[in-house]
Amino acid sequence: MDRIAADGAAVADVGGAVLKSLFMLACGIVLALPVAGRADDHGNDPVAATWIAPGITGIVGQIEMDTDVDWFRFAAPPSLVITIQVNNISLWDNAFTLRAFASGGGLRDTNSVHTPFPSRMVWTNEGGARDFYLGVSGMFQFTTGTYSVAISTNTADADGDGMADGWETTYLGSTAAAPGGDADGDGISNLDEYRSGTLPNQLASGLRITNLVRSAGQAVFGWPAVAWATYRVESTTNLQTGGWVPLDWVEHGVSPGPAAYLDTVPTNTIRHYRVVFE
Repeated sequence: MDRIAADGAAVADVGGAVLKSLFMLACGIVLALPVAGRADDHGNDPVAATWIAPGITGIVGQIEMDTDVDWFRFAAPPSLVITIQVNNISLWDNAFTLRAFASGGGLRDTNSVHTPFPSRMVWTNEGGARDFYLGVSGMFQFTTGTYSVAISTNTADADGDGMADGWETTYLGSTAAAPGGDADGDGISNLDEYRSGTLPNQLASGLRITNLVRSAGQAVFGWPAVAWATYRVESTTNLQTGGWVPLDWVEHGVSPGPAAYLDTVPTNTIRHYRVVFE
């Protein structure tokens, strides 16, 4: 506003053409502002994302201004194909990004110019069962209008055991496996392997602390991490009474691999650790 006021003061006596230019500039500014009295339909931050339940399609949103980004959150089962589709209604062109975490960059991006209309992304969650975030915006400056979002995947769970039937069939041969069972005998239940993104038919695949090295004043330990995972690191001083206390959260990126945590431990203190997939 200071710049506009300064420009206006400098050329106030030039004539009608300048006044017309200032009027057009003002109109351009108004186009970029939200409509007065209109509440934003979806949160502009992943923390305030709109939840899309499995099987629900055709969620409608509106880009109210060129800087508006509508965020959605949805559950992604492990190892199954997920299709995300954004259809323009009155919105001229859209762009959308997929995030694994509420903060940080996107793991995949596309738009309705790059992909055939409607814009579409086909993706497989290579990690554990968890929520992901989808941000939808206009493709170009001053692009506003309505659109719809559809997210589809095979989340069917006919036996209601908490594990997607497609995952059970792929890794356990059928849907008959019990969620509390342990198909590979690694001490981790089938359901826990489903949630954490490890393989229930491979003995070496599981969420466990694999090494612990303690030296003066500190302890370092590691575990095998899956892609796009958040792990909660906890500790206790007494395994019998429990009382697990969160120490920190560790986010793991695009590729599976080793993760590690360093804890500062007071001298002559016994501390036990565990890692929880979130």
